[in-house]
Amino acid sequence: MSARTLSIDWLAYTIKGAAFLPLANTEELIAALPDFLKSDEIVLEKGMFGYAAAARGSSGARALFGNDSRMGLHVIWSGSALVGQDACVLIKEARLRGAHFTRVDVAFDMREGCVADFVHAYKQGRFTGRRRDYSEIKSSGDGHTFYVGSRSSDQMMRIYNKAAQMEVSGIWIRAELETKGDLANGVCRFITNTANQTAAMLGVINAFVAFPSIPAWETGDLEYSISGSDKGSRKTREWALGAVRTQAELCLLDKTFMEDLLATFIAEGVDFASFFAKVG
Repeated sequence: MSARTLSIDWLAYTIKGAAFLPLANTEELIAALPDFLKSDEIVLEKGMFGYAAAARGSSGARALFGNDSRMGLHVIWSGSALVGQDACVLIKEARLRGAHFTRVDVAFDMREGCVADFVHAYKQGRFTGRRRDYSEIKSSGDGHTFYVGSRSSDQMMRIYNKAAQMEVSGIWIRAELETKGDLANGVCRFITNTANQTAAMLGVINAFVAFPSIPAWETGDLEYSISGSDKGSRKTREWALGAVRTQAELCLLDKTFMEDLLATFIAEGVDFASFFAKVG
């Protein structure tokens, strides 16, 4: 893994309008499911979130369904299901099917520093972005998680010791921004409509909070990582600034990135001021 990588670590969306069949009709049911679930290893499970049933493919991705077309098909790609998958491709394919995204998590992995660096910087005001509520949890061993924002809101960041979570050696710090609802839709449009997807993902994170005073946050040499894997990474050009919070800062942005951003808003009918008021 590179010193700094960006990836999508959770993806959930709903596709409305399709009527799904009773569990008793397994063959027709499987035929109606998305391509990524069509395999010999498909497992039918009990439903959740109000859906009658679920189907799990060999990747671990789940599709929740019932007989009510108003609820549609709800698809969940967890972090483990995304291992080896190109999440940006999945987002594009889902958008073509008219998906409404309900959650997307963007992860920024660093191979230096520690969680305490971010806690101290935040408490001392050495960050950019709006000040939000925060909390901190330390567990046995090296477990340490720093939360910025509220779980009940449409965006929240957690910065934690990923190496401790995965029980691997070395330094691995992850900053993970969880977005939900309309904001998740905006994030998915932005990332997939921007030529430099790595810069777009970092921009989304920096629009929430950034730590320019911490060396681990240095963003001059980034890679996009296929989630959970070192394969398929591609180098990107130096990225100097994250997403902006006010229109007055636009002149500081990379010109190509700015053109991609504006094209996204125009093509998707996104209200520019409202979007940045929400993520700022």
